[in-house]
Amino acid sequence: MKAEMYRRGVDYKTACQKLLSLLGEDREIWFRNDNDGEIARLSRSSVGKLLSNDAVHKSTGNGFTREQHYAAASDIESLFTNSYKIWSYPDKSGNPDVFMHRFAAPIPVRGGVAYITVKESRKHGKRIYSAELMEIKRLGGILEEAGQGPLRTSPAPSLQSPIRPAGMLEEARENSPTHFPSTGFHTDNIRKLESKVNTQDEKV
Repeated sequence: MKAEMYRRGVDYKTACQKLLSLLGEDREIWFRNDNDGEIARLSRSSVGKLLSNDAVHKSTGNGFTREQHYAAASDIESLFTNSYKIWSYPDKSGNPDVFMHRFAAPIPVRGGVAYITVKESRKHGKRIYSAELMEIKRLGGILEEAGQGPLRTSPAPSLQSPIRPAGMLEEARENSPTHFPSTGFHTDNIRKLESKVNTQDEKV
C-alpha cells in the first residue's frame, strides 16, 4: 500500500492534515530514530518547511513529482524513524549555537531516498527542518563533492522495532548539548543505506 502511495503521491491538503494531526494540541511531537537512538521533534515550522515550495522544487528538480514529495512529507514519522544518519556539519552561516545533521531513508520508488535535514541548537535540541527526494546516485555525488568517497555496498543489519518511550521531551532537554560533535560522515550508515535501497529495489 505504501509503495502505491509513493508512486501516485498525495495532494497538499492530505499531507498537511496528516502532519497537523500528528502535532496534536502540543503543536509538536518527538520521534526517535531506530538506528541511532537520536530524538528530533516535528513542529509547526517543520511542517511549513516540509510542504514549502522550496522543498517541493528540490524534489521536482531531482525528477520526482510534487505529489510524491507530499507523500514523503506526510510519511515523515516513518522516514525519520527508519533513516540513517549520514552527515553532520556546523551551521554554514557560522552560527556557533547551531549544528546540522543529514539523515536519509529509502522510499519505495526505484533508487529513491528521502534526504532529511535536522537542525540542532543548544537551546532547543534537534528539530526536523526539511526533506527532499532524490536518487541515491545523486546523494552519492553530493557526498563525494563534500569530501566523501563513493558509496560502497555492505549487508544491511536487521532493523529494530519502533521505540516509543515516555518522557521523550524531558529526555531531549536533558541531553541538550553543551558542545557539538565534530564534522564528519557516518560511513557505516552510508553503506547500510545503500544496501537497504538496493534490497528494496529488488522488491519493486
